[in-house]
Amino acid sequence: MITKPELYDLIEIAGNRYTLVVESSKRARQIIDGSAPLVVSENQNPLTQAIDEIYESKIVFIEPKGIE
Repeated sequence: MITKPELYDLIEIAGNRYTLVVESSKRARQIIDGSAPLVVSENQNPLTQAIDEIYESKIVFIEPKGIE
């Protein structure tokens, strides 16, 4: 169970705020659509579950190549 991960820790994991927001919202949408959560969380809010997954490094961020 994760309780209130620090924003700075989450940004460090994701790389920047934009990536954190985009990836957590994508994962929350997957959970809403029926995907099983990757971590056990007391809170049933899909966004909170997604953030807990990011904090526990269950989500991998892949940066696109060749964009300049």
